[in-house]
This record gives sequence, structure tokens and C-alpha cells, in this order.
Amino acid sequence: MQSIPLLDRMADLSQVKVVRPEGGLDQHSSARFSQQLEQSLREVDSTLVVDLQQIDVLDVHGLLALVSGLKIARQLGKQLMLCSAKPSVLMVLELTRLDSVFEILEAKA
Repeated sequence: MQSIPLLDRMADLSQVKVVRPEGGLDQHSSARFSQQLEQSLREVDSTLVVDLQQIDVLDVHGLLALVSGLKIARQLGKQLMLCSAKPSVLMVLELTRLDSVFEILEAKA
């Protein structure tokens, strides 16, 4: 997986909204997260970035919420990107091969 430096990729920040879920994206939180993701996609002009820095657990329910969000983004002609994922979250994305589906940005140190 090749990630793109976040600040280099985001030249026009006025077109970008960042959401920062916390804890886990699992069976307990994924439905609420999915609703918030869809609402944010409808509100943003161009690009929605999901900052995964505070996510410790990502299960199949969280993956489905992210994939559903990506589908909605594409239908709306917008972009959905992920950033700042912890190694354990990146491993889940890689094992499911979703790292090749999502654009994953890295934060500059």
C-alpha cells in the first residue's frame, strides 16, 4: 500500500471536511457512524476525510459502514478518503484488500 502525504494532497482545504470517529467502528457504533458519514457526505462540497487516528477496533460492521460511505460518495460525485490509521486498522484494511479501494492518506509529522 502506498499512502499519500495528507498535507501535500489537500491543497484546497475549503473543499474538505474531516470527521474523526473515536473508539471502535464495530457492531455497536457502525450504524450511527454510517448515518453520520452519509450526512457529512451530503453536506461537504467535494471531499470527506475520515481520520482514523482514534479508532482502536475495526470489524466487519465498521468496514461495511466505510464501504457504504464510499458508494454514497461516488454516487454523489464526491471523494471519501481515509487518513491516520493505526497499524492494527491498516492491517484490517490490507487483509480485506480495501487498502486498494480507499485512498489512504498519511499525516505529515
